[in-house]
Amino acid sequence: MIETLLTATVLSLSTNLDNLAVGVAYGFKRLTIGWLANGAIASLSGISTLCSMSLGNEIAALISPQWAQSFGSVLLILIGAVVLGQFWRSRHSPTQPTDPPPVQNGMSLRDAIVLGFALTLSNIGTGISAGMTHLDVAMTSSLSLVSSLVMIGGGVWLGRLLTRQWQRCRLDWLAGLGLVLLGLYESLA
Repeated sequence: MIETLLTATVLSLSTNLDNLAVGVAYGFKRLTIGWLANGAIASLSGISTLCSMSLGNEIAALISPQWAQSFGSVLLILIGAVVLGQFWRSRHSPTQPTDPPPVQNGMSLRDAIVLGFALTLSNIGTGISAGMTHLDVAMTSSLSLVSSLVMIGGGVWLGRLLTRQWQRCRLDWLAGLGLVLLGLYESLA
């Protein structure tokens, strides 16, 4: 049970690190993401994790458990490697720092839903992979919802705290590394 909880926690945090990055970016821009908007984004994260993991479980039922475990682990590693590659490419493209604008009004619910759908696209492949490795669907989906809430809200708060020189600090590589390590762990389990 503790092993399942730990694995589900690492997966939900890894898949929601992009939410933290978005929150930090909004904090840098002095934008607000209210509780309703954050709740909508988190709900979409939890629902997408639930649906994609359920699909992964169905796919795993059609093939041998060993093959499903191996395939799901390889997918997690590949998704993590793609995230690491995107981070590496983005670090080598020049960006200009800008002064933060004044604090603006909160995000609309419509904008939150659009952002939520964009953020959940990265969770789908990971969710299918995790479902194929037979992680607990309900636990992982719930943790995904909670971690999304924390990551967005914490990111906005953190973004406002960090100075201008920290604007270039990116956490995308942590998501990629977490997925690669989770895939390696699942392949050895």
